[in-house]
Parts: sequence; structure tokens; C-alpha cells
Amino acid sequence: MHDKLLRLILENKNVPDTVNALSELTNFSIIIMDTISNVICKNIISGHKNVCKKIFEGNKLFHNIELFLNEPYVNEYGDYKIYMYKLSCKDDIIGYMYVISELLYKSLYTDVIENGKRILELKLEKEKNEPLNAVNLNKVITNIILNSKSLPDKFYLNIRNNYKWNNKKSFIGVCIDIYTKNQKLIEQICGLIGRIFNGQGFFITEDANKIFIFFPMDGDVNLKDIVDKVCIFLNKYDKSVSASFSASRIYDDIKDIPKMYNECYITSLFNKEKETLYYDSLDTIKLLYTLKGNMQTSEYCNKTLGSIKKYDSENKSELVKTLNTYFKFNMNKKVVSKELHIHPETLRYRLSKIEDLTGYSLHNSEGIFALQMGIKLYKMINYNNSSF
Repeated sequence: MHDKLLRLILENKNVPDTVNALSELTNFSIIIMDTISNVICKNIISGHKNVCKKIFEGNKLFHNIELFLNEPYVNEYGDYKIYMYKLSCKDDIIGYMYVISELLYKSLYTDVIENGKRILELKLEKEKNEPLNAVNLNKVITNIILNSKSLPDKFYLNIRNNYKWNNKKSFIGVCIDIYTKNQKLIEQICGLIGRIFNGQGFFITEDANKIFIFFPMDGDVNLKDIVDKVCIFLNKYDKSVSASFSASRIYDDIKDIPKMYNECYITSLFNKEKETLYYDSLDTIKLLYTLKGNMQTSEYCNKTLGSIKKYDSENKSELVKTLNTYFKFNMNKKVVSKELHIHPETLRYRLSKIEDLTGYSLHNSEGIFALQMGIKLYKMINYNNSSF
């Protein structure tokens, strides 16, 4: 098919419509994936559904596909031929196109697919922010739910109808803690989450380097999918950054999103890098959460951290922040110094000052436990306005 005619046919179509049109023109099944195996869009022709499901289970067939130099890379599965193309923009791989056929290409179809590939690359680049647009809309709705004391039942009924959640009866909240101050990277992960859900309903909000998502447990996306794909993304784009995942209990109503938020936030205070932690797994969390508004809890925080909070206020120093970072990065002084952008000797001085002011030693288990509990309780009490 002539290139100009094909461009005319596909000119005003978005990526999904372009894939559908190419698939119908060639009678091939076409699947577009991003660089970490999220399906962006697909068109599976009649008779190919079962084989496509088997081909892409676990994505094992093409796990090292970025290493292949020749295009298209061709593999066989029974009577089927699978053709893989890299989709690129400005020398960066932005996705992959898989074409499934029962026959070898004919030259006519080769031209259609390869010209269609070039058109798709342009459209993918143009539409790359669409998942983030969906995320931003969901953030607005999420923040309405979190910040409104009472919303009418009709509000939640409309959400269930719009997201096709009428039969969903189990929801969970997850806090993804990204150990970085790079807001651009956090924005990219928000866009990744939009692609993971790919048009399915979810809620999302942010707080500094924490991303909170809320979604039905009995949907197509599960917590393991999210953990695996966020970790693959970080490993692929910035190996120096890691994440932790903190999950709330399961609730049967989206009205309980504020409870999910509190639980996964509190759980994140106890979590460590590269770990997945559940609210239900630590009885200590539940105990501390019930003490959140207790007068004795405030007194304990003041007794433990009051002296360094006062010192920070009077001297414009950052001892509380230093102590929090010290525990956050497992007391690894090299990592903590780098995170705070200070010299190791400056860190040593600050830690010594903390010991002098609080009376607790950072060299024995009793002192470490007391100061860790003080930091965690302080963050629980002040989590809405914490400066950490």
C-alpha cells in the first residue's frame, strides 16, 4: 500500500485506533507494549485470542528483546509467526510492537506494517503524556475524597458506575515510597501507574516522595504487578533509586479510602527500602496508631525529641531531619551523608549532638530503640505537616 495513502487513512487516528486500523488492513493481531511490558493497546483478530494469551504469559518469549539488532525479530509459536519491532524516538526505545500472523509476511504487508510502525512512533511520542493526564484527573477526585468530611452517596455511586466497580467488594491502599528527591522521576512513576492500570479505575495522590494508590483487589491489576513493574522501571532508568511498598488492610467500600490512606501511610513509617509491608503484619503499628491522640504519646515524643526540636528552632539546624534520615537509610553513614548533602564529619558532629541533647546513645540497642520510636510517633502525630 502506498505510504501516502496509508498516512491519509491513519492521519486523524490516535494510537489505539491506528493499531485497530493496521490490524484490520493486514488481518494480523497487533500488540503495543511499553518498555516494561505494559500493554498500551492491542487488536487481536478472531481466532488469535488463546494463542496471544499463551504467547505473552510472563513475557518470557521476548525477555531480552532489546539485545537483538535486526528488525523485525521473528519467533515462532506453533503455527504462528511473531514479529517484533522496536518503537523509537530520538534514539530512545519507547515501546515494542508485536505482530502475530499465521503466515509469513508478504511484501505488501511488510510495507504496511513498517510504514505503520513509523506512524505509531510519532503518535506514541505525541500522546506520551495521556496516562499522566488521567493520573492528574484521578488525583483531583482522590483529594476531594480525602479532604471532604461528608460526600453524598450519589458521588460514590457515580464513581462505581463510571469505573464499572458495582461488583467490586475489596479495595486496598498502597503507599509507594520512592527514595529520591527527583520530582521528575516521581512524575514518571505516576505516568507508569497510569499505564499499568491502562484505562481501569484507580485513585492516586502524592505527598512529597510518597505515591498513594487505591484500587480494587479483584480487578485485572494486583499489588504484585505494581511492585514488579515499578521495580523494573527503577532498575531500568535509575538503579541508584529504590522503593518500598506499604499496604493497608482490605476494605469493602471506596468510602473507606481515608482509612486506607492512614493505614498505608503509618505502615510506610515502619518500612524499609525494597520491602513490601502490610498493615496487618505488624501488631506494633496497630498499637501505636491507637496511641496517636494519646497525651502520653505526645509526652513521650517531647521527652525523646523535645530537646533537639528546640535546638533546631533556636539554631536553624536540622537535627530532627538528620536523625530521621539516619534511621530511614538503616544507619548507613555514607548513604546518609550523601542524602543530606553533607560531609561525613558534619554527620558525625550532628549525631554526637543528638546524643548529648537527648541523653540516648546511638551505639546501643536501648538508645536506638527509644529514638526510633520517638521519630515514628512524631511522624504519626504530625504526618499531615511533617517536614521530613
